[in-house]
Amino acid sequence: MRTLRFIFFVSIIIGAIAFAQEPNVVWQKTYGGNMGDKGYSIQATQDGGFIIAGSTYSFGAGNTDIYLIKTDAFGNVEWQRTFGSANYDEAWSVIQTSDLGYVVTGSYDEDGAGDIYLIKIAQNGNPQWVKEINLGFQEWGQSVIETADGGFAIVGGQVGPDPGQVLLVKADNLGNVTWTKTYGLTNQIDCGFCIQQVYENYEYKFVIAGSVYNPNTTSRDVWLLKTDEYGNLLWEKRFGYNDWDDGKYVTKTNDQGYILCGTVRYAGAIFLWLIKTDVQGNLVWEKKLRPTTTSAARGYIVKQRGDGGYIAVGEAMLTTNWDVYIVKVNSRGNIEWQKTIDYGNNYDDHGYSLDIIANNEYIIAGATFLNPYGPPYYDLYLVKLGPMLNDTDDPLSLAYNGNRHLVREPNTEHLHLVYTRMDSVIYQYSSDGGINWTLPLAIGEGKFPAIALSSSNLPSVTWTDDAGGLWYRRKINETQWSDIYHLYDPWAYWLPRLNSPPSIAITPYAPGDSDSVHIITTLRTPVNGPFNTVRVYSFRISQPMAYSISEIEGGAGPTDPIRYNPSIARSSFNNSLHAVWQRADTICYATRQVGQQWQNWGWRFGTEGLQSAHPFVECYGDMVYVVWEHKGAPWLMEDVYKGWTRSDIQPPNFYWDNLSRTPDLPSRMPVNASGTFTVYAEMPSPPLDTWYEVYYKVHPDDERYNISQTLEERSYYPHSVARFTSSRTYLYTAWLEGSGIPYEIRFKKLQYIPTELPAYLTSVNGNEIPSPYLVQRDSFISTWQIPVDIGYQTITYRFPLEPGYRYKIKVIAYHESSGQWREWVKIDNKLRHLIKYNAYKPETLEFWIPPAFYKDGKIDVVFERISGDFATAGSIYIYQYEYEEEATELASGPMAQESHTLNNIGLAIFPNPFRDKLNIRYTISDAGQGFSLAIKIYDVSGRLIKQFNNPSEKIIWDGRDEYGRKVTPGVYFLKVDNPDTKQTFTHKLIKLE
Repeated sequence: MRTLRFIFFVSIIIGAIAFAQEPNVVWQKTYGGNMGDKGYSIQATQDGGFIIAGSTYSFGAGNTDIYLIKTDAFGNVEWQRTFGSANYDEAWSVIQTSDLGYVVTGSYDEDGAGDIYLIKIAQNGNPQWVKEINLGFQEWGQSVIETADGGFAIVGGQVGPDPGQVLLVKADNLGNVTWTKTYGLTNQIDCGFCIQQVYENYEYKFVIAGSVYNPNTTSRDVWLLKTDEYGNLLWEKRFGYNDWDDGKYVTKTNDQGYILCGTVRYAGAIFLWLIKTDVQGNLVWEKKLRPTTTSAARGYIVKQRGDGGYIAVGEAMLTTNWDVYIVKVNSRGNIEWQKTIDYGNNYDDHGYSLDIIANNEYIIAGATFLNPYGPPYYDLYLVKLGPMLNDTDDPLSLAYNGNRHLVREPNTEHLHLVYTRMDSVIYQYSSDGGINWTLPLAIGEGKFPAIALSSSNLPSVTWTDDAGGLWYRRKINETQWSDIYHLYDPWAYWLPRLNSPPSIAITPYAPGDSDSVHIITTLRTPVNGPFNTVRVYSFRISQPMAYSISEIEGGAGPTDPIRYNPSIARSSFNNSLHAVWQRADTICYATRQVGQQWQNWGWRFGTEGLQSAHPFVECYGDMVYVVWEHKGAPWLMEDVYKGWTRSDIQPPNFYWDNLSRTPDLPSRMPVNASGTFTVYAEMPSPPLDTWYEVYYKVHPDDERYNISQTLEERSYYPHSVARFTSSRTYLYTAWLEGSGIPYEIRFKKLQYIPTELPAYLTSVNGNEIPSPYLVQRDSFISTWQIPVDIGYQTITYRFPLEPGYRYKIKVIAYHESSGQWREWVKIDNKLRHLIKYNAYKPETLEFWIPPAFYKDGKIDVVFERISGDFATAGSIYIYQYEYEEEATELASGPMAQESHTLNNIGLAIFPNPFRDKLNIRYTISDAGQGFSLAIKIYDVSGRLIKQFNNPSEKIIWDGRDEYGRKVTPGVYFLKVDNPDTKQTFTHKLIKLE
């Protein structure tokens, strides 16, 4: 066995921060016929589905009828009902009642006058009773609630004898009216749109939101009213700007006040309007909201989130069309995220109602305009949003880890994802790092898909089926998919069939040629002995059926071990291919160098590669990384191991280590992202039967970071990719969530601030076997504390660098003679940096490489002696970064011509957010006498809460201030001052309740 601790050069590591996640559009559905249908009210139901009420012109007996739809969690219709007369009837509000039935209110216009319609529906959709409430005038119901006494309260409007008044109707549990109240002055036009019952000071009260006519300014204001439980007015408040303003919804807030949503006309513009009041209706704050690119927005509903913020829905005018508008604000009304949603028809889409399903999961009902070239009409429109990408019925939709489901285009945040749902292979694409995703596209039928990108960054997908066949399809341009190719068909029972998911890699084209696709499979059949093999199908990307087959390993007979769970990856460093698989419970490894055949190296991971499963291989720079599950003993749980070696060394010489280090907890299905993040599913502590969370680690000694954070749900089958820029590091992860149908495909983007990656290219110098990058040296010294190559005048190395990236180089100079030595480090003989280094003290020099130097795909690095016995070169590290807009100044800025050592501070903080305890760990490199360190924690006002002076390397903050008092939940800031570099690092902390 060979083990070696992970060694990375780390400057500042300050944990991982989850971005405030804007939800994805999970799915969109429309309902109705070809005449005109709308949804005005929606509520999530106890069974996980939805109840929607609105109007239908398509299915009604007259002009419009009440339209009621019950769906399952996927938006599939379970039943639908219509109610109405020969005239205009509409439903404005629906709720689920305590007996799990439903009650609907709206307007009924049988005789042309208009009555309140109140309908009680059983859980199966059958009507239990129908009430037409006629008070002798024209009335309608806008909002209905179930009251504490088991009856109902309806608010709406009444016309006559006045032009319009707010009408409040109280009914018993059978819909019989017990009392009514009206509000408003003579000759005003008033209406109530929303009612809520609240419990305050041991009494029930009603709060009503609506609109009131202002006769002094001939305008309309938002109107907030509070009554006692019998409808007697306690107080009323008006809000407006001398224009035509509406108040559509009100709800009580956690601080005992109220939040209203409506529309305000102000300074010639139209806004979605949020009004926050105290318990007496006095204004606390108000916000006028609309996307910056829109000319108008209207608001219909607002609800409070569990984090104290608010979510509001309405519509926004984009150029000439309305789109659904949803906006999330914090407890002070400041926008956290906002988005508009277009059904895809480039015409009007309206959002009238909202319900919160769960944390950051929402359902919106409204209407979408259709058929602009014929008789125009609307369809009832339903949109589900959430952190998941989509719902699925398949518990293996993202299985397993060896067949990649998530890939990213280099130098972008463009993501491609495949999974399965309802026996279909589903593809989705995001152009913005997972904030928004395209709607699911079925590209084939089968299971266990895997994805890879061509040199043109177009996806190729392979999968298998229940018969054990092999399938392939690719995208041939931005809008078009190819035909589906059936690469292997086990048409007879004696033929071998795929017994594991396939895995795919693509090598880029050679001059005058096209990309090559390589799909690794394992096949098996029990006929005439259990034949089984590891096989790779290879073909030009444009000619899938002209494939060749390479057999990496095979056998037959009753004692031959079964092969399964293959994984394949391409090295961008030298285009070599690398494969891993299981031979029974042993992890095996094979390579194929360019122009050569596959070389099977077999078992390469010592005893830690035995009793193992689910290997995953990845290449990053000149390194190969393999992760897998290993059981140290039959009575222990699986641990995740990580192995690494150079991609150009044959035979491979792997090192490995236990990454998860949790032998009492099962650690499953690991994947690696860019050589840095290892992501896996693991049970929390103490373990539960089905509860898994998705975690990541960078180093074995790190505390695991919980990516999924779904609490008592099963989070499984993670797939991750990473992105490194000069200022930020990102981790993108998709996983399967849930323990039963519907399962959810969830996604999260994390920022790791800041970290230095493992080197993309590494030249380990000072050994008898020279570095593969060495061009010329005179000798080497392997016996010094840091081995070095030496040159009596110069030492030369050549590194292949791919254009289109940013590169930083780090070199180490060292000697064990006497005095100070000096040397130049030259790049392509065009740029030079001075390095000075004293005996027994290594000196590190870092600088950016100008992109113009590697346009030809390579650079020369020369160490040239100035003074000293000779030039020396310790290890050389080259780091690859992708471009991003924020890095422009850094990328083009000047580079220092000299370097000096700094006392670097390594800092890790976890977990964040935290509840009771925050772990703070730091290290200092080369800290001499007089070096002092202070770690300080401040609240949002800048007040110092806690300070640690020259603390031990491991600190646990228990959430108490300097006086031993527990701090309140909220946002805090940790500040670290480095007195040597004069740098200050500040990190946001979040304390939960």
